[in-house]
Amino acid sequence: MKIFKEGITLLRFNLSSVLLFEIMHKILSIAILAPLVYSILNFSIDLAGVDYIYNNTIYVYFACPSTYACFFVILLVVAMFFLVNICGIIWAMELSKREEKTNPLTLLIRGIYNALRIIRPKNMGIILYVLGILPVTFSVMVSGTMFGIKLPEFFKRFIALNDRLITIAIIIYGITCFVAVFRIFSLNYFTVYGFRFKESLSLSKKVMKKHSLPVYLGVIFLNVGLILVMFLLETIFSLAAAGVLSGFVKSKAVSFAIDIVAEVISFGVYITFSVVSTPLIYSFICACFYRYEADCDHADVVREMEDRLEHIETNQDKQKSKKRNAIAYGAIVVAGILLNGFYIYLSMTDKVNLDIYYSSRASVTAHRGDSFHAPENTMAAIKLAEENQADIIEIDVRQTKDGELILIHDESLLRTTGVDKNVGEVTYEYIKGLDASFEMAADYNLSNTDGKLEENSNFAYVGEKIPTLEEAIIYAKEHDLFYNIELKPEEYYDGYYDKLVAMLEEYDFLDSCVVASLEYDAIETVKKMNPDIRTVYIMSVVYGNFQDMEYADAYSVRHNFVDKDLVKKIHEFDKEIYVWTVNDPYKIKNLLLLDVDSIITDKPYETKEVIYNANETIFTDWLGRLIEEY
Repeated sequence: MKIFKEGITLLRFNLSSVLLFEIMHKILSIAILAPLVYSILNFSIDLAGVDYIYNNTIYVYFACPSTYACFFVILLVVAMFFLVNICGIIWAMELSKREEKTNPLTLLIRGIYNALRIIRPKNMGIILYVLGILPVTFSVMVSGTMFGIKLPEFFKRFIALNDRLITIAIIIYGITCFVAVFRIFSLNYFTVYGFRFKESLSLSKKVMKKHSLPVYLGVIFLNVGLILVMFLLETIFSLAAAGVLSGFVKSKAVSFAIDIVAEVISFGVYITFSVVSTPLIYSFICACFYRYEADCDHADVVREMEDRLEHIETNQDKQKSKKRNAIAYGAIVVAGILLNGFYIYLSMTDKVNLDIYYSSRASVTAHRGDSFHAPENTMAAIKLAEENQADIIEIDVRQTKDGELILIHDESLLRTTGVDKNVGEVTYEYIKGLDASFEMAADYNLSNTDGKLEENSNFAYVGEKIPTLEEAIIYAKEHDLFYNIELKPEEYYDGYYDKLVAMLEEYDFLDSCVVASLEYDAIETVKKMNPDIRTVYIMSVVYGNFQDMEYADAYSVRHNFVDKDLVKKIHEFDKEIYVWTVNDPYKIKNLLLLDVDSIITDKPYETKEVIYNANETIFTDWLGRLIEEY
């Protein structure tokens, strides 16, 4: 317990400077680190020889050696940012040990100086060390150092497809962390005494052989304790708010105000722990270091310890330090005012979007019709989507053996009809006898025989047929519907594009539809056949500059790839962005803030309701997003 008190004493001596330094570091992380990482990623795409990353180019990207060179640079940059933070705190503790006041600018400069030492060849190993020591010495979940950086979705896609490789990487990282922990004082010797990293590792290892257990237990206790305290505080505030609401408050206005206060307090807890956690943990590590540092038996360390004692006895600089602190704090306040004034100016001149309202202009596209409430790609689903106020109805088009264009998503008939045959292998006459409600009917335990279901009064769609594209277009013309027609061509289809384009022209349907596909060649083909056809390129994985593709009038992007920059880039080329497939109200609201053009959903009516009522909860939603992000 005594050593914890020693750590707190070190931290308290320069507490205001350390906390301001932490805030400055977080701001720099947002302003510099995130844009720098994204710039390197974009550069890696150019080096790989691809314009953007999507389904067909992701393996080309990861097969290129330059990609991994760029990843190394990213690790170097991230390690340097963490190193600035750690070295700044260690130097603050050293000055506290000397009973000398400091200021946040000094800590930042000292942190940057030590981080730049990483560039020397003999210090390069510090990259792995810093990344390895993070899980032990940082409360990473609340540190906030990586504010503004999100893992690109194509990385998540690559991880999902290479789980064995990722498992090996995690094991290697775990070993790195284990080894790094045995040298927990390395950065203290590196920062305080200016030793090279290899020598710092050796000295730390020598000390830790004698004192590893109390240091490990203390660091683990602090990490777990911080997380538990944060969790308990948030729980108490939530329960208190819920108790007040349920027991005493009847007014909706007062309930709303209490909810706001609870969310603000919760957000405050996150921010506080973000700023405090790392200095608190490192103050303990530094206290341990000062207690055991002489055990390394190094002459320079002994001399520095003697110099430290003399410095404490003859310290004449307290008044000067106070003056420096006042100047530094004043500079920070002035900088904050200037930055805020600049942001307000940008806001007033529409240079930035404050996101203070939900856009209601996004159209709702019913995915395969109202496929949540009726069998997908059937006339029943189309009619229900119409009733439920969908602005656009998405349908999938395939071709039978005898050349009929029909509405069905899969080439196999098995999922939707229960028959294990392919669309292109059977005639439309055969398909007319199948029941398209097979998948949905499974919830009603109906038996199926050769594509036909038994009758059940509780299930309204028994006998629902697979419609033709012509049938769907005729209905759309009669009821003024708009279709998103997704092309599903197979290599063995004969005359697929010719028949599709001819039908759109015959029924004068070009202004009542868009034609979409996952294959760029498909939309290029129909666009060349008739330039008046509006096309949509569907992308499940996307990164890079793709927005100027000649034959795409719009893009349909998976929801977890969509952010403000992507929407802005697409809109700058006067093209639209559709987002698929979204059913969650929270995600729908986030997409409204991004000003997307259409939301593709299985639940058109529910999505319409979310859009219609969104602005009633704008403030609480905003706070919720802020808390989740930080």
